[in-house]
Amino acid sequence: MPSFTRDGRRYFVSYITGPSHDRLGVEWAAGPLASATLERLPPIGGCDHGEPSEGRVTEAVAGGIAEANRRLDAAYHPARILYVADDSPRHDL
Repeated sequence: MPSFTRDGRRYFVSYITGPSHDRLGVEWAAGPLASATLERLPPIGGCDHGEPSEGRVTEAVAGGIAEANRRLDAAYHPARILYVADDSPRHDL
């Protein structure tokens, strides 16, 4: 089950499924940008199962935002995408 938190202007979702875990954050822009900044956050804990691919993180977040915009008839624009360095490389989460 995902959990959602907010830290100032950054919104996070954390998803833990046994040994797999991901924490993603997004900071929103007021309007469209050429691209969002990708920020790698320091590791949390001592996991040793590989690292997420920055390209796959960007693709997964962009796909989720595009789907949300379509379903909600909205226009969300990410300014910054944040991920944790030692998250699971399970980009489908």
